[in-house]
Amino acid sequence: MGTLTNKFIIEMRNILQITSFAIICTFLVASVQSCSSSKKSDDTVYIEGIWRISEEEIYTDVSSDTSSGLKDTDSGNDETDNEGEDNGSVERPYKTEKYHSSDQVQRYLIFENLKYSKIKIEDSEKETVEEGSYSVSGNIVTISINGKQTTAEYLINTTTLTLMYDDHPTLKKRVAQWDAIPGDGENDGNDDKDEENEDKDDNGDDEDIPTCAARHQRDARVGSKLNPKLIESDVIVEGALPDDTENGFLYRYYLQVKPYAKYNISISEISADYDEDIHEKYHYMDVIIKEEFVTDYILKESRFHYNQTSGQMTVTPATECLYIEFFSFQESIQFKLEITEQE
Repeated sequence: MGTLTNKFIIEMRNILQITSFAIICTFLVASVQSCSSSKKSDDTVYIEGIWRISEEEIYTDVSSDTSSGLKDTDSGNDETDNEGEDNGSVERPYKTEKYHSSDQVQRYLIFENLKYSKIKIEDSEKETVEEGSYSVSGNIVTISINGKQTTAEYLINTTTLTLMYDDHPTLKKRVAQWDAIPGDGENDGNDDKDEENEDKDDNGDDEDIPTCAARHQRDARVGSKLNPKLIESDVIVEGALPDDTENGFLYRYYLQVKPYAKYNISISEISADYDEDIHEKYHYMDVIIKEEFVTDYILKESRFHYNQTSGQMTVTPATECLYIEFFSFQESIQFKLEITEQE
């Protein structure tokens, strides 16, 4: 009897040890997955901006008629790459062309407000080579030009954009650098340009550029996602959403702040006259607060419905920058914004 009891106790101990080990492993796996998911979310970045093309991997087995309008061969240093095999399939031959900022011909990719274009500049003459639209899903960008689509996986590392094409007829890969198109925003005698330059002066172009604005596209419309409007704390700002954009209406502000200090963001006197052709469920204005120019991490966000006229949020940014973005499907919404540091 004693022997049976001892065997039973030993077996129960073994079962408990196995169960405990399984539980510990489950917690470890869950923790790793949670950290991985969080990091992946924080690393997500926007493709919007102006990018100067610095390198292209171009297929060399393309007929001349297929490459028309898609391939630039004006200048660049050619490097022929070897053909190879990948998982048993023969890889298409390609060559690498590198472009430098000192080249006579410069090429740019522009992603802004879901509109895509490729610009070529030679001897100060600007030419639009491609023009269309784009959409983003995760880290995949789909570019549509004249009814034809091409997709690419994109990666952004600080100021470098890498596009790995899946189905482009002439390109395997494209690398571009965050940049601005030279000459944009200069006064050419056009009244519209004069007004635009006046607006840019208000954004601090004649003064030292704030640290937060190092990556802002100063040639983009002031208040856009690419070129936020500079404001100060303890000052009431009278704002309004623009009436000249598509796919919704957006205005973005930013200011220099103290890291880890608490700030109150007060929005008041919201005035909106929603159009009848906008469904009731879209009768709102979103306010999104971020602490970096390019990031998917949101400090705080709030939705103001048609019957709300004011609201307040409190944030504690970990950086010295604070971005406040207003968005709605209704144009010309008016509001007042004030940001104050808590004592």
